[in-house]
Amino acid sequence: MGAHLVLIAPGSRGHVDPCVGLGVRLRDAGHRVTLAVDRAFTDLVTSAGLGLRVLPGDFRSCVRESPRRHEPAERVISSGRIAAARLLRAYLAEVNVGVPEAMVDADAVLVGELGIAGYHVAEARGIPSLGLHVAPMHIGGALSAERLYFKGVNDLRHRYGLPATTPEDTARRQRELRWPIHFGLSPSVVARPGSWPEWFTMAGFWWPHLDPGWRPPAELTEFLAAGPPPVFVGFGSMMPGDADRLAAVVSQALRAAGVRGVVQSGWADLTVHGPDVLTIADVPYEWLFPRTAAVVHAAGAGVTAAGLRAGVPAVPLPYTSPDQPFWADRLVDLGVAPTGALRLRTVSGAELGAAIRGAVADVGLRARAERLAAAIRAEDGMTPVLDAVARIVS
Repeated sequence: MGAHLVLIAPGSRGHVDPCVGLGVRLRDAGHRVTLAVDRAFTDLVTSAGLGLRVLPGDFRSCVRESPRRHEPAERVISSGRIAAARLLRAYLAEVNVGVPEAMVDADAVLVGELGIAGYHVAEARGIPSLGLHVAPMHIGGALSAERLYFKGVNDLRHRYGLPATTPEDTARRQRELRWPIHFGLSPSVVARPGSWPEWFTMAGFWWPHLDPGWRPPAELTEFLAAGPPPVFVGFGSMMPGDADRLAAVVSQALRAAGVRGVVQSGWADLTVHGPDVLTIADVPYEWLFPRTAAVVHAAGAGVTAAGLRAGVPAVPLPYTSPDQPFWADRLVDLGVAPTGALRLRTVSGAELGAAIRGAVADVGLRARAERLAAAIRAEDGMTPVLDAVARIVS
């Protein structure tokens, strides 16, 4: 009989999807698996047949606020990041309050990078835990956001009779304990830092679960069959505001590039009309992206990984999440995206059209993307996690 594993996975779909895929593998290995997630993503968990705990807080609140659009571009980007950090801190303070109840009957806890309270509760209860990261934390200083996640942690520690701590002291303690952290990242995409300890592992992306009974909508299959591969445009759970303006930018860009487009509505409520454009709801990226000529997205971890796995060029438009500029830069450095520092908040239709045209026309981008995809598909990022779980629950 396997252990009851609780995965603490607050945050965006990019945090939840890989944990659902990992949870299915752990369930198939004989464990009982429960995911604790934001209310917006409960269907992802239940449709995979995994146990569900709903965390307090509302992740949508982190992506609703948008700076005024008449401000200079530099100020728009800076104020957007400050607003996002403030909202994320408030959201995670709510999440941390609900973590103890979410893991009340756990035999072991797998802690997402936004669920750090799970580590402290596991310490208090004397149950094993390990870390699950899907963002590039601890890599080249790309992110140093631990302080965002820490609000309310000492309240929890006080509740359990533990001394107060800091993010720095927690990291020091984790090093002393050789606390394992597993990164759902591809070593073909992100080089393992030489400074990492041996108990940090990174063997490949963790892929979302695809329901074997899922079928694409007929409207989409008919559109794909009616012409050359389209360009995908979608921004997932980003909400940049002014959906009409964004739709006009995308429409102008697709026309200027001379390509067909499949536009994902997403949380931005993006709708683009035209004879060569189809607006869709959520569709599994692993099914759609291999059927496209290029993908335009906000450079979150999940959509970036999906595009790389599909072997298609990318046009990244980072928004405000702290890891998006990191992934956008990696795509350019890997030679699978055109150069140019475009941003979702400020991009024009002409700029986006030129980038799309370059991504589709440059055969070198496509060739490099296909070679990288072959390496990524040969990796197995989940088996090391399954082996680690077997060790800590034995």
